[in-house]
Amino acid sequence: MQRRRGGGGLEYLRGVLPRDDALNLWLSELNISPLGEEKVSLIDAVGRVTSRPIFATISSPSVKVSGMDGFALRSSQTNGATEVNPISLDDYMPVNTGFPVPDKYDAVLLKEEALFDGNKLKLLRSIRAGENIRFPGENFSQGELLLESSRRIGFQEVQLLAASGISEVWVWKKPKICFIPVGDELAALGENLKGKLAYESNSFMLKALVEDWGGEVIIHKILPDNFEIVLEALLEEIEKNDLVIIGAGSSKGNRDFTADVISKVGKVIVDGIACRPGKPLILGKVKGKPVIGLPGYPVSAWVGLYFFVNPLIAAFLKTAPRELDRMKMYLSKGIVSVQGIEEIIRVRVGKVSGRWVAVSLPRGAGNISSLGKADGFILVPREVIEIERGSEVEVHLFREKSELEGTLLFIGSHDLLLDLIADEIRKGFPRFRFVSAHVGSLGGLFALKNREAHLSGIHLFDEVTESYNTPFIEKHLTGENVEVLKFVYREQGLMVRPGNPKKIRGLSDLRREDILFVNRQRGSGTRILLDYLLRKEGISPSEIRGYDDEEFTHLGVAMRIASGNADVGMGIYAAAKIMGLDFIPLFEEEYDLVTLKEYIDLPQFKAICQILDSPSFKERALSLGGYKWARKS
Repeated sequence: MQRRRGGGGLEYLRGVLPRDDALNLWLSELNISPLGEEKVSLIDAVGRVTSRPIFATISSPSVKVSGMDGFALRSSQTNGATEVNPISLDDYMPVNTGFPVPDKYDAVLLKEEALFDGNKLKLLRSIRAGENIRFPGENFSQGELLLESSRRIGFQEVQLLAASGISEVWVWKKPKICFIPVGDELAALGENLKGKLAYESNSFMLKALVEDWGGEVIIHKILPDNFEIVLEALLEEIEKNDLVIIGAGSSKGNRDFTADVISKVGKVIVDGIACRPGKPLILGKVKGKPVIGLPGYPVSAWVGLYFFVNPLIAAFLKTAPRELDRMKMYLSKGIVSVQGIEEIIRVRVGKVSGRWVAVSLPRGAGNISSLGKADGFILVPREVIEIERGSEVEVHLFREKSELEGTLLFIGSHDLLLDLIADEIRKGFPRFRFVSAHVGSLGGLFALKNREAHLSGIHLFDEVTESYNTPFIEKHLTGENVEVLKFVYREQGLMVRPGNPKKIRGLSDLRREDILFVNRQRGSGTRILLDYLLRKEGISPSEIRGYDDEEFTHLGVAMRIASGNADVGMGIYAAAKIMGLDFIPLFEEEYDLVTLKEYIDLPQFKAICQILDSPSFKERALSLGGYKWARKS
């Protein structure tokens, strides 16, 4: 169910336009048309768009041919043939599929039906005229339309044109698109970062997308945050290209000046859109040609490319924009939206108990990995403020449905071994995927209960029984037919910076004013264990600076500490080892996998079990450190 805003209408956010309005305004100012046509060889025509209709220059087949291997004959000579009263013919001719059939014959008997009486062909049934014959023009006739104008050429089209003897085709010229990455903080791939903050990656995404849509890409060298240098590059490239995209310099930071650069020599048409991610997008024109200021965050950059560059290229080629397939799905977690902003929510998907389930990923524009992990996205309209859990939503798919069919969907507590499982299943069982979403142990049990996941991972300590997992399974999965897969024992403890510069020895040090802590989210097994240990030592959460600062994975906590943004956090030894942190062990816990028995016969579930039972996986898992094997083969 969707909850919409009340009132008499919607007002645009100050200074920004809705996405569709922004696109229409921009295109209306540009008056885009094809850039001319060119003739290309058929072998190079895949992905191109026809500029003229293509008509058949021959008929296919050009003469009467056999449709099957068999024997050409005269149908009139077979009239009255039955098994009781067979007819024998001495006037026939062997023919193969596609071979010409002489005019005097008008039918072909299948080779498999042929019987012989000496040299004579024996018929047990009448053969109708035209049987197994292909007549001239059956595929297409000379002068028939094969491909219309503005048709994108794929494998089907090139086969058809080749069969008709056409070796060259007229197509629209590709628009040339230059991307200028800007930023003092960016390093080119292959270079040492040397104090830079990040590798420039948007050009690789842009090239893959634009070439698929039908454009030609030119990647400019990375430019510094310098107004005059960027302006000079824009003026140079706008003369040689049909679209110039300036990357990174379009958010609202002090050094972002793309709008000023465009205004200096052209016109800014749109400065910001009512869409998140993607809000800082700039649309303009210089010397009558389109110019885009693309946000630096990859997710925001993708929004600009898919929703604005894609239709622009389509306009140059006089064809429709490329669109992703869509499917209706069940939403596993509610979405609360921002007033007046259209939101694009990345999701992972799987089919659970016969129902397609969409699991939302982190929503920030700066979350680079969420785009790479996403199976698709949900568009939340500007007038919708909430989509409740369990609602039916439309998902735009990045992946083929056939790939998604083989998904085993995991929702639960994070562990590094989940990544190993995902790798092993792809390596050993290419038809299947292991997709994980990390919501904590309790969230995982609720997902199983609601049939939103096939599998969960939990490590929940019960203070009353001083045991792991079973009390929580009995409480939250009452009445369910549950299967528990014993997995591993893990070392939980405090992760601190290398050398432990703050001299942290245990939980009591978390009270210190000079210590900044980073926590795991509510409902996670690590958070539940920490709260238990704090109570045992008489430590109140209010005494801990940073207790309410949360991360959703062990690696997220470790990274905060390794980057100097926290002094200490609780997590597993394997995460500390990967990040080069010191580790103070506190507790050995049980991490189990939980499922419902209705899923254990799924082929992808059997594949997971086969991986877990393999000696090579056990060896790989234990090599990470901090684990003991609990699974019994």
